[in-house]
Amino acid sequence: MAAVTGFTARERRNGHAWTTSGCLVLAVALSALAVATLARIAWADLAAHLEARNWPTAQAQVLAVSLHRHASQERGGARQQLVLSSVYTYEIHGVRYEGGRVGLRDVGDPQDRDLQALYGRLNFARLTGRPISVAYDPAEPSRALIDASLDWWPVARGLGLGLAIFVAAGLSIGAAVRSQRREV
Repeated sequence: MAAVTGFTARERRNGHAWTTSGCLVLAVALSALAVATLARIAWADLAAHLEARNWPTAQAQVLAVSLHRHASQERGGARQQLVLSSVYTYEIHGVRYEGGRVGLRDVGDPQDRDLQALYGRLNFARLTGRPISVAYDPAEPSRALIDASLDWWPVARGLGLGLAIFVAAGLSIGAAVRSQRREV
């Protein structure tokens, strides 16, 4: 029997023998996990960043800015978040627009230093009357962002983890093929 499957009876009893179906089930499970991991990446933010990084800029006046804590209900309880909001005006080709979108992520953890620094910059501009730069969509000038930057770490982490899980799924499929060849 060992010559047909490549495993001795003792190895099969101890669970060392991977069957073809077991490898395929593992591959499907790992593939589903990889897809779920990749789905968590903020694809809309990534697409908006790639689009907005080439937008022209205009000078804007900050009319109002606030940074406040907000409790949101998520799985298993309340979660504190910082919410940054602003109102600003800018002019494109003689037409005045009012914007409210600060960045791709206007919400962050209470310890988010980037969000706090952006609030400080906007509040200083509001208090001193100094203009700030906003990027606007030339096809739709009413769409504007103060900060079009993207935090790449979560994107890179999600892509890396998803890729690693897909590789593990591929290795499982390879093990299934090898197991199938041994059984023949």
